[in-house]
Amino acid sequence: MRIWGGATLAVAVALVTGWLWLLNQTPVAVHLAPERSWTVPLGAALGGSFAIGAAGIAVLWLGGASARRWRSWRQRRASRHEARRAASTARARALVWSGAYARARAELSRGGAAAEDATRAALLAEAHLREGDPVAARRVLDEALPRLGPDPGLLDLLASAAEALGDRQGAIAALEQARRTDPTSPRLLRRLRDAYLAAERWADALPLESEILLAARSPDALAEETGILHGIRHELGCAELDDARAARRLGMLAREAPTFVPAAVAAGDRWQRAGHPWRARRIWERTALVRPAAVLLQRLEDHDAALGRRDRTARRYRRLRRHHPDDPIVALHELRSLVLSEQWEAARSALERLPTAAQGPLADVLRAEWHRRRGELADATEAYARALGPGLGLDGPARCSACAATTETWTGRCRACRRWNTVDIVPRLEPRPAVAGPPNQPS
Repeated sequence: MRIWGGATLAVAVALVTGWLWLLNQTPVAVHLAPERSWTVPLGAALGGSFAIGAAGIAVLWLGGASARRWRSWRQRRASRHEARRAASTARARALVWSGAYARARAELSRGGAAAEDATRAALLAEAHLREGDPVAARRVLDEALPRLGPDPGLLDLLASAAEALGDRQGAIAALEQARRTDPTSPRLLRRLRDAYLAAERWADALPLESEILLAARSPDALAEETGILHGIRHELGCAELDDARAARRLGMLAREAPTFVPAAVAAGDRWQRAGHPWRARRIWERTALVRPAAVLLQRLEDHDAALGRRDRTARRYRRLRRHHPDDPIVALHELRSLVLSEQWEAARSALERLPTAAQGPLADVLRAEWHRRRGELADATEAYARALGPGLGLDGPARCSACAATTETWTGRCRACRRWNTVDIVPRLEPRPAVAGPPNQPS
């Protein structure tokens, strides 16, 4: 259709030019230069002018059309190139996901320089990290970051490579730069918090943990982050050089979190070093009423023994038994205290009142010690044999050498850490791990 339209227009222009030529035969002078002219018929001059204008328009149109076709060709070429790179990147991502890291690196090398594309650089660095080559991963990221700018994903991978190389400061610097680039990322916030904790930079980790705690929504996440916050505050209090100031900070934490035993233990220890043992005893007793941990009971017994106040120990255990009648830790520590102080009738009563959870090898050992101190050697021997069991202690529980988890029966694979060939039967050299107790109670 365009060809016919162009032909029709050309014929019309030719007819109009011929008609003007015939009607205008009068000669005119066309000046080509200041001293040079050319005499031609008027129709020829008009026709030439129209022809020159049409030629100029045609040249401009052809130039624009050529430029448009050139740009279109370049765009199609760039689109095909990007499509090939996207397909190559997708194949490399699938290879990394499937574990074929060498093939993924070969695919990325065929697709062009990985340092010019953040996704390809991240995939190449991840392949090196999965292969256990953090040096190569760090080299790739060091080449890509100056060209691509502070990309948070690349900086996160750089921190992982630095951590694998043992460079904690480099990892922290990378994560700090990533967080400045993307301050709203929860992942970067937690990663930086964990890096500060690993480097024991408690003062830097505290504001980050407070921010994480404010964003926690589920009860489990809130409890976990609260525990981490208490741990950071505990470390900050222990790092205080002045004993009295440290004891006050730790005591405040112990009042706010009465179940956080480390704060109470550390606060009491610092009060003792500061010359205020009665304050240490008060903190330990207050926390023991909420959570009677063995470490608190032992410190209270040592404190009373140093002052010669065994009567205070007995009164304390009677009070704790009223608050925690079924707690095996309190019952066993009370029985041990009575046996060591040779209060035979009170010890007999405590043996009869032992809760079910406290019945076990430890109770038999304390019963045997009670008989031995009274000179009843036959009963003591029988109680010790019952504590060791039929195998005389050599058929003890199975324990994992990797994670120290214990099970009643031997298995080829640890159920806790999922490792093979790490479980073995250990002798019952100490009966303490066999005592059953409530969750989160130290034995």
